[in-house]
Amino acid sequence: MDASLAEKRPHDQPLQRTAYSRRWPARQIKKEENISYLYLAIAIISEVIATNALKVSEEFTKLAPSIIVVIGYVSAFYFLSLVLKTIPVGITYALWAGAGIALMAIVAAIVFKQTPDLPAIIGMVLIVSGGRSNKHLFKNCRTLESNL
Repeated sequence: MDASLAEKRPHDQPLQRTAYSRRWPARQIKKEENISYLYLAIAIISEVIATNALKVSEEFTKLAPSIIVVIGYVSAFYFLSLVLKTIPVGITYALWAGAGIALMAIVAAIVFKQTPDLPAIIGMVLIVSGGRSNKHLFKNCRTLESNL
């Protein structure tokens, strides 16, 4: 546990959590969640850019696209790690996968002329809608770190 977040208590008494013992007010938690969704958007866009650069790099034989791949994936996972501080991993991954698939399909259709067929489009719609429903079904779910 981070020392700055630790509650003042004698070392021999364990920290007991209840539903009413949140460290931060609800407004602060909401603000951090909003920032986390911004970080998630940055992570998704970074991952899509890196994946497109991976195709252009031709198995890492072209230097500039290869550098973009490394920077893109490093930044994607860095921002993803920031998101996981406040949003549960299941919700994060569902949104990451759904939005990433949809955005990747759009970019591939525009840039590489790879248009998905009807079953692929239906599958993507189901994945994206599943990610959205997870977000709404588990909106009260918080990570332990966000409740400190």
